[in-house]
Formats: sequence, C-alpha cells, structure tokens
Amino acid sequence: MKKKTIGIVLATMLSLGALGAVAADVAEHRHGGRRGHGRGGMFMGKEMEGRLNLTPDQKTKLEQMHQRQREQMKGQFQAGPQDRQGLMQEIFKDNPNPAVIQQRVAEMQQRQAAALTAHVQAMQEFNSILTPDQRGEMQKMMAERAQKMQEWKAKRAERMQQKQQEQTKPPQQ
Repeated sequence: MKKKTIGIVLATMLSLGALGAVAADVAEHRHGGRRGHGRGGMFMGKEMEGRLNLTPDQKTKLEQMHQRQREQMKGQFQAGPQDRQGLMQEIFKDNPNPAVIQQRVAEMQQRQAAALTAHVQAMQEFNSILTPDQRGEMQKMMAERAQKMQEWKAKRAERMQQKQQEQTKPPQQ
C-alpha cells in the first residue's frame, strides 16, 4: 500500500511539475519571451497568424477565447505550488498520514483533470473558429512541430549520453 501511495505521489508530482513548466513557458511566450510568440501565446503568434491567414474577426474571437481561458486557469496555476508544498510537508513529517497524502493527491489530480478539460474545450473552440483550409494548415503546423520536438529529443538524448560517458570516464593521469 505504501509503495502504491508513494508511486502515485511521485507520478503526480512529476506531472504537476511538467504542468507548471508548461504554464511558465506559456506565460513567458505570452509576454514575448524567448521564442517570441508575443501576446496570446502560441495561438496568436505571428507565424501562426500569418500561416493561417486569420481574418480580423477570427483574431478577435481567438483573443477573447484566450482571455477567458487565462481567467479560468488563473486559480489552477496559483493552487499548484501550494498543493505541492502541502503534499511534501505531509510526506516528510515524522509520522505522515497516508489518508491525508491520498486526499492531497486526489485534489491535485482533480485540478489536473479540470485543466486538461479546459484545454480540450479551448482547442475545440479554436478548431471551430478555423475554416477547413486553415484546419489543414494547422495540421501541417502540428506535424512540423512534432517533427521538431522529435529532433530536439534526439539531440537531448545524445547530449545526455555524451555527458554520462564523460562522467564515467576514468580520470586521466
């Protein structure tokens, strides 16, 4: 039972950490961060706007959708660090209570499920705003992005392997 609880806790922490990283990345993009998507994050980036050839009406609808989603998700992102901190405090007590840990994990999972549901709804709304030709272009863009991600992962794995090999080399005399 303890192993299962610990496994659930670790999986939840990892997924919440990833969600937090994505949220930070999206926030950085929204404010013109390192990748320069500018206001509106990925869905209002100049590249996407140009490739999809969005009409002014579509741009307005997407901006309104983005604003609604941002407001809806604000509480999710604010609760995340508090959730993780409370969970960690309980886990590392002298006598942690498995019931409290389970409750905190369940609450975190509910928040994650709500965030995923909101994301899916936003993507469905985004899809409904696009024309069939724009949807086709969007699918091409997603395929390109997936390809770039695969390339990035391969390069990252190669760097990690090189680093590991360097660490396991015996010191030269």
